[in-house]
Amino acid sequence: MDLLVLCPVIVPLIMFFVTIFLEREKSIYLVTAISGLLFLLCAILTLAVPGSVNFTVPAVIWRIISVATVIVIFLRSIKDRQFIISVFAAVQALILILFEVILLPDEPASFLYLNIKEKYLLLFGAVIVLFFIPFIIYLLKKHYKGLPDKLRYFTMGFALLLSSFAGLISSSSMTGLFLFWQWQFISAYIFLKGFRDSRNENNIPRTVIYFQQAALTLFLAAGVTAYKLTGSLAMADFIDGFGKVSELLALIIFTSAILMGMLIPENCVHWFDTLKIVPGTGLYLIIFSLFAPYGVLLKFRQLFNNLDGNVISLMMIYGGILVFSGAYFALLFYRNRHSILSLIMSISGLAVATAFKNIPSHVRFLSDNPIPLLLVIAGIVLTVAYIILWISTIFTHTGNTTDTSDEHPVNYILPFNINFRLIIKIGYITTAAITLGVSLSCLK
Repeated sequence: MDLLVLCPVIVPLIMFFVTIFLEREKSIYLVTAISGLLFLLCAILTLAVPGSVNFTVPAVIWRIISVATVIVIFLRSIKDRQFIISVFAAVQALILILFEVILLPDEPASFLYLNIKEKYLLLFGAVIVLFFIPFIIYLLKKHYKGLPDKLRYFTMGFALLLSSFAGLISSSSMTGLFLFWQWQFISAYIFLKGFRDSRNENNIPRTVIYFQQAALTLFLAAGVTAYKLTGSLAMADFIDGFGKVSELLALIIFTSAILMGMLIPENCVHWFDTLKIVPGTGLYLIIFSLFAPYGVLLKFRQLFNNLDGNVISLMMIYGGILVFSGAYFALLFYRNRHSILSLIMSISGLAVATAFKNIPSHVRFLSDNPIPLLLVIAGIVLTVAYIILWISTIFTHTGNTTDTSDEHPVNYILPFNINFRLIIKIGYITTAAITLGVSLSCLK
């Protein structure tokens, strides 16, 4: 394994464990800044150094880490009385023990590997991370000065976020994707656990967390199925597809990427920002709602190329719904400090849709899919309207932006009222159901 590829995963993980023992606020701020700087340095080295430095990591190490991660989630969910999550974690542990430990499948020779596109994705993410750090530290000092426990929670989640992002981008194994997605889950859980409102213990939407663990359980089972059908856990070996089950496995992969990226086309980003750090939330959503899903889906492009055209079209329609809904909610709450986060979802939808095409153009990829094309055009129109209203708000309102907005600027654009919220819900539920139905029909 290339040591340079391993560094972006290991270095933030080391900072994660260092943070556990920190007590002084200045030390926590320093570790946060150092983590981002080292992460960028590692990303630059992976791109700049043409050769590789081989470093052997036995496959058994990754198996132990995977099982240990699931056990940690299981124990923590029991402690927090999240019993549904504990059930999923128990099933995952059973699958890992029976499959990874007893059967000992061959892992890819390079458990972590970066091609040129993935190197650029890692570098872009690292640059964004470093850009966000000054704003994050400023708001941490503003809102949580004198609260080292909360600061420690943030830096721990931040370091694990970096490690899991690097792992998702560089993993060449189905098991690796599952492992680093679980680290992503733990990172988000640390944020939500550390910064939730103590006056409302139920402000964490458990439904999303349940869906995430359910998707990861299915993804782990899909990895076992992939190995049985192809004799490999490496995505690079999925060239010929899996016969009749290709569409169903692809749907599980697609759904896992969507749910782990929280790409649910409804205004769900508000609940994630329980901490008063919008840049922190924006950073998380950019990394795991834009770069990570796009990078993961690109790994399976050879599999997707073999799918039924109707399945791919439905997945692209889903991406179009994300573009439209993200732009719609950004415009609807244009005076809200969260509105930019909805716009991130809109951009993520475009990335998700383009992942299924070989052509690099973000315009021609929709030529054969008129429905997502119309959704994307509508999303662009709403985005332009959002930018205009957002800029006008800056010049006409001297006060801070609010958390809520009773205005409905969409109604100013259209001469009649339309319940877009209901349409969006019906649209994405219907699309998901039809995609599942078409995928199952391919099994016949």
